[in-house]
Amino acid sequence: MRDPWEDLVAGVPGHVEIDEWKDGFSGKREVQIIHCENGWQLVATSDLLTYVLKISEGQQQASIRLGNVLRKAGWERPDNRRITINKNRVAGWRRKP
Repeated sequence: MRDPWEDLVAGVPGHVEIDEWKDGFSGKREVQIIHCENGWQLVATSDLLTYVLKISEGQQQASIRLGNVLRKAGWERPDNRRITINKNRVAGWRRKP
């Protein structure tokens, strides 16, 4: 049976626009999802769960399911499960474009 997340992950956007409330004001901001460094496309697990799949932080036990879907879509996880995005070490995935 095909996982419905496969379609979402297959078309991971480079950026998403989100509505944000801060200090009582609403505004839109762009969040970069796919980062390119050293010939790799990189994506943080938390960004996929939060901004692409719309799963709140308290519900993010879904990372095993996400991992299965990402592997099918050609993404790989480094041995230590960490990648560096903008000089920050995060749990994430990578693939060659």
